[in-house]
Amino acid sequence: MSGVIAVALDFDPVPSASRQLSVGVAPVSGKDAVVGVFVAETGEPPEGLPSRTDLAAAGFTGARGRTLRLPGTPLQVAVGIGDPATLTSAAVRDVAAAFALAAAGHARLALPLDTLTDPAATLDWYGAAVEGIVLAR
Repeated sequence: MSGVIAVALDFDPVPSASRQLSVGVAPVSGKDAVVGVFVAETGEPPEGLPSRTDLAAAGFTGARGRTLRLPGTPLQVAVGIGDPATLTSAAVRDVAAAFALAAAGHARLALPLDTLTDPAATLDWYGAAVEGIVLAR
């Protein structure tokens, strides 16, 4: 016994291949973008975020890859980076992917890598962040 499946002429077996992706590097424009805010596991959270106690009450510890959406305009996503001293390109890619997943449904994302506390952030971290975001989308 054989079966036949009818496929429409406009069927696209790989719809993601035809999507156009636009990646740009620009100053953060918070009104129309979801903004990622890096939070380490220790120390005080960045200015403008809830206190460490309030974040912990919401279940957010700053562990690498954990996220917490924070209501407001612009929408912010707290993104856990764990111990900043142990960040690598692979870790940055994973953190950026977690951010992109937390910002699902939003077309514009802003992840300011220059806010990382480690001044040794290298240019390959920017590429790793883009990879993480694109792969998560």
